[in-house]
Amino acid sequence: MDTGKTIQLKRVFGYGWGTSFLIVNVIGTGIFVAPGGVLKYSCMNVGLSLCIWAVCALLTTMDALCSAEIGISFPCSGAHYYFLKRCFGSSVSFLSLWTTLFVAAGLAASQALLLAEHTIQPFYPSCSAPQLPKQCLALALLWLVGILNSRGVKEVTWLQTAGTALKALILGLISLSGLVLLLRGRKENVQRFQKAFDAELPEASQFIQAVFQGLFAYSGAGCLTFIAGELKKPRKTIPKCILTVIPLVTVVYLLVNISYLTVLTPREILSSVSIWSVLSMIGILKLRFQEPNLPRPYKVKVSLPFPLVTMAISLCLVLVPLVTSPHMHYIYVCLFILSGLLFYVPFVYFKLKLVGFEKMTCYLQLLFNICIPDVSDEQVSEAQTVSKKLAKF
Repeated sequence: MDTGKTIQLKRVFGYGWGTSFLIVNVIGTGIFVAPGGVLKYSCMNVGLSLCIWAVCALLTTMDALCSAEIGISFPCSGAHYYFLKRCFGSSVSFLSLWTTLFVAAGLAASQALLLAEHTIQPFYPSCSAPQLPKQCLALALLWLVGILNSRGVKEVTWLQTAGTALKALILGLISLSGLVLLLRGRKENVQRFQKAFDAELPEASQFIQAVFQGLFAYSGAGCLTFIAGELKKPRKTIPKCILTVIPLVTVVYLLVNISYLTVLTPREILSSVSIWSVLSMIGILKLRFQEPNLPRPYKVKVSLPFPLVTMAISLCLVLVPLVTSPHMHYIYVCLFILSGLLFYVPFVYFKLKLVGFEKMTCYLQLLFNICIPDVSDEQVSEAQTVSKKLAKF
């Protein structure tokens, strides 16, 4: 190995691949689950539920643009980790990784199980599908994705492209069927939209819960920060991908919800993560004052409401459930996050080393074909130089 060379990921992906990657991460099982929750917490008010989907799109756009600022200021893979470390220190960034380690695994498992259930259920029209085939199919899907990812990012590109096309086809068929039924003008299909806002309005806590349900379907909009080190010209690519995908997904989601309401009656279609979103918004505001020369995708004065509004919404999503319906599992969540300190204090702060730990780490890196790249100080300084040059014009 040439010790004079740095280890960094190649920037091989452009606008097209970034757009496809973002679509795959945003459009998931949430669109098949969230509509019932949005309608339920909006008190079966059809018109209000559609407005909530539009509001969620606006909030998602602001949150994604804030994530774009992080990815551009720190143009490397794992940008969110370096961002939190720079703003709040290694302990907070470690707890973020500690949470992600378990949340990401649980989310992947739940998505695989939902996909397996939707795939197998048509073969059992008169009863629920048995658990064993669903679990086996979900496990096979996780192994397939894991093996392809360990082979390299390019090897999984074809699977991502196929997933994008399949999701677009399914949602397109759902939307088209609903539009056809509306255009035919049958009374039972049109009457649900004639008095869309006549139902009672929800309380504030219910409205927040409805927004939370809608945001779940848009989750993943900030995923480009995790692969910023592999994108070509991230300063231009990340905002372009976001401003392409979010409006497109919004239109599709609205059409899908209209189709659901056209075919089905409302009765038939009936995190903790926000903590890190609040910290991210505080960190963005902090760096804007402390390091104003960092490169950003837009003018700071114009975009000031983005982190403020996103932080306010995230605080509401954290505090409103605690006030209106306190449960013990909120305490469990806090204890789980803080439990990461049991590992951080001895192994990171005091740098305690276990026997054979380094050998095991090296073996796992060779097995999964992964390596920690040289940290992005050079990349950040290079981005700062570009930002200063642009400021002169």
